[in-house]
Amino acid sequence: MQVPFLITCVCFASSVFTVTCQASEVSYSGNTLPVKELSVNELGIIKTTNPAFLTLDNSQVDNPALLVSSFSVNLFSKDKHSVSRIADLPNVIKKTSLANIEALDNSLVWPNQTQAVSSDLFGNKSTVVANGFFDVIPFKHNSTGSLSLIPDATHQILKLTKDKKGYYYHKAQWVDLHGDGQFGFLTARTNSTPKKTKSAELVFINPTDKGADVFPWHEEVIYKGGPDVGFDVADLDHDGVYEIYASEFFKESLAVVHYSKGIWQQRVIDSTIGRVFDVEVTSLNGNGDKALLVTNHVNKTNKSAVFAYEIPNDIVQGTFIKHTLWSDIKTVKKGFGQASPGKAMSVSISEDNTKKGCV
Repeated sequence: MQVPFLITCVCFASSVFTVTCQASEVSYSGNTLPVKELSVNELGIIKTTNPAFLTLDNSQVDNPALLVSSFSVNLFSKDKHSVSRIADLPNVIKKTSLANIEALDNSLVWPNQTQAVSSDLFGNKSTVVANGFFDVIPFKHNSTGSLSLIPDATHQILKLTKDKKGYYYHKAQWVDLHGDGQFGFLTARTNSTPKKTKSAELVFINPTDKGADVFPWHEEVIYKGGPDVGFDVADLDHDGVYEIYASEFFKESLAVVHYSKGIWQQRVIDSTIGRVFDVEVTSLNGNGDKALLVTNHVNKTNKSAVFAYEIPNDIVQGTFIKHTLWSDIKTVKKGFGQASPGKAMSVSISEDNTKKGCV
């Protein structure tokens, strides 16, 4: 049996993240849901500045790296924002003092989730960064974000998107969205704030006819007024076009956007769990059936939870059966904007994925 490692981020207001072996084994059948909490073994601590989002870079299968985005708000000194990489992760896990934090950029404001991009795109590996945020401190920050590439060779910022005042981005996913061989980045953007829900757009961004090295890229807004933060894609109805399972954070809904009758349409799956933060399409009980792993992000302990949704064969009319995997998650750090949980991640405790999944 192979026990997985998890790398967990404390919070963006802290200065460390931990490498741990920590998970809950999950399986479900019908409406019953046995969840067994596994033991925790801290492997080490890596010190860095204000870690926020962590992403595994598996572009080198035998030697993965870790991408780290960091940000903070400081009333009295310069805010700190950065994107960095920790290479040689297998050896770092064995001895965290070996961690070498390579800075990729410190100019993008509010860098959120990152993703490694194949060298096939530009001839050398790059990192895509979704950035921006609403103005936490009025008049102090430029909340307008972007989707940008950082090539390893130059560390130059290549903006894929045109500036759209007040809009910011949390995630991008490289995908052949339409099933026609034309790859691009799917992303969501919004200009909403906790005090006011404004607008949101799902956008597909791909190279123009002039080539991938001509910026900005072409933007196709495929849906307005829905998903705004987290999402994942899968073609579970096997029509050759991906569905988009997504959070509507500010509208407090979990939804699926699907292509039907020549247009993109939306179905709300659940609007009862508060602000939906992250969504992953994954297999949780080891039989290959896909489910939605979902987290909300709220500051009331009795409302914060991690959920699983069984995906019906008919995503338009069928019932998404909900299971609560973990609840009553306490928000340790108090203050404006603090909430729990963040992102959940599914892993397997065996190499062949025959064992039950872990979260």
